Parts: sequence; structure tokens; C-alpha cells
Amino acid sequence: MTITKARWKSRLLTIEATSTDPNAILSVYGQSGEFMFTLTNRGGGRYSDQRGWLDNPQVITVRSNLGGSATATVTS
Repeated sequence: MTITKARWKSRLLTIEATSTDPNAILSVYGQSGEFMFTLTNRGGGRYSDQRGWLDNPQVITVRSNLGGSATATVTS
């Protein structure tokens, strides 16, 4: 799994990721390990979502239900 975008701009958090398994469920977690939301499966191993977020989380981790994970610094 790879995080291709992690951006926080104008209180909008945008996350994009890819997975080698197009049926995986990818969930986003904050720096403290708290669950934030699940990414939407866009098909073909592409996942994304954007949510209104009051504060820049700085660092996020995306975890797959199949065991993989990736961490990225959020850009602004």
C-alpha cells in the first residue's frame, strides 16, 4: 500500500492511496493512533476521501484490513 496524497488545506483533509489488493479496506488514523475515517474504494486499487478537519493532523497512517500500512506527513 502507498499513500499518494496527504494534504490539509482550508480545513479540508484529502487522502489518496493505492493498494495491490482492489478489495482491501483502508482506514486512516491520526498521529496518536486514533481512527479518523475509512477511504472510499474507487476501483482498481485506488482509494481516496476528503473530509472537513479543524486541525492539521500533521502525520497520518493508512492501514489495510489485510495487514499493510503506510505513514505520511500531511502537507498544507
